[in-house]
Amino acid sequence: AVVGVRTVEFLDHRDGVIEYGTGLRRDIAAAIRRHRPELVVTLNHRDTWGGVAWNTPDHRAVGRATLDAVADAGNRWI
Repeated sequence: AVVGVRTVEFLDHRDGVIEYGTGLRRDIAAAIRRHRPELVVTLNHRDTWGGVAWNTPDHRAVGRATLDAVADAGNRWI
């Protein structure tokens, strides 16, 4: 792949009903620990797209959880 992706992993969170929380953060952090990526790319975590159109709740939740999970993955106490 152009960006070096070899594996795509889908977590067990249903589309359309994803909510930010410790479970989502835990699952994303665990995936980061398993795959040990050099770079983590996530969805737009902001409320809007350029201040014009609302972003979807799923994208906001996953984006925000991913930002936190990157730090969580490096914390051996979590």
